[in-house]
Amino acid sequence: KSVFDGTANYDAVIVNPIFFENLGISSNYDAMQKCSEYHNMRDVDITLEIIKEKSPDIYDVALEYFYNIKYSRAYNCFIMKYELFNKYCTWLFEILTELEKRIDMTNYSGLLLRTPGTISERLTGIWILWMQKQKYLINEVPLLFIKYPAVYDNKVITYLGYYKTRILYHLTNDVK
Repeated sequence: KSVFDGTANYDAVIVNPIFFENLGISSNYDAMQKCSEYHNMRDVDITLEIIKEKSPDIYDVALEYFYNIKYSRAYNCFIMKYELFNKYCTWLFEILTELEKRIDMTNYSGLLLRTPGTISERLTGIWILWMQKQKYLINEVPLLFIKYPAVYDNKVITYLGYYKTRILYHLTNDVK
């Protein structure tokens, strides 16, 4: 069965998590606290308030993800069935739109300007944990970083070679 030809029965394909065990980090909240150049923790607390108000059914999952989970779902990389993706986007952008109204980023500079992006990565992690608790069928695959893409005719063309083969193998054979 293949994710690409539609024969796989996955609801979502997501990248493997980044585990904190050897990093001296106890949770997602702790990770964000330790990287203050990326995160204003008040913004994170406001995000949790918004989830409690707008998605009380997901709030306990959000608390679990921020305080008890010892891995992160970074990069906002995934493939989801359309209906699930649409539901995710509605949930995500409702929270981010409200967050934008409640935080003041006028004095932010550098990496703090990525606040909506870094928070959306955590929101994606919350959504994935929620999907797992709802028993959606999810396949986890490795994330591939392409260090030197080739540019051809103003379009980025990547040569994956071996890696393309490995990705396809992992996706089509349920290899973790």
